[in-house]
Amino acid sequence: MLTAGTAAPAFTLTDSAGRAVSLADFAGEWLVFWWYPEANSSGCSLQAAALDRAYDELGAAGVRIVGASFNSAGENGEFSEDAALRYPLLSDPERVAGTAYEVVREPGAPFEKKPFRYTYLIDPDGVIAHAEDANELPLGTYGEHMLEVVAAVRADRV
Repeated sequence: MLTAGTAAPAFTLTDSAGRAVSLADFAGEWLVFWWYPEANSSGCSLQAAALDRAYDELGAAGVRIVGASFNSAGENGEFSEDAALRYPLLSDPERVAGTAYEVVREPGAPFEKKPFRYTYLIDPDGVIAHAEDANELPLGTYGEHMLEVVAAVRADRV
């Protein structure tokens, strides 16, 4: 997992509408960059919903949200539509950005084809201000984990 103080790796990924989205698109803005293992899974749905509930508050604080997974753009589009998310979900099936963000699991590891459940808060200068690992949390607490991310945003923004 990347740590606070690390320069956020550049990425360009495709959203569910087929548009290219890059880290450079968020230059000068705060960004919550959330990696999730599986579109429409119960745990990822809890996290997605918690972030969406904080969407207005984060937006008012000048913070944007982007989710990413190894799912296809179509799977992410269905997930976004089913959950009525107001932020984009990006597809990284080649695991290029995932490798740079250290979310790729070792070959042979459990869930090796899924990214780790990490969330990065990236500051306006493109530096990771905060990193959260939710991989070992009990399923029912994934939404609460996102509240920790929101608290970190408040701490860094206030």
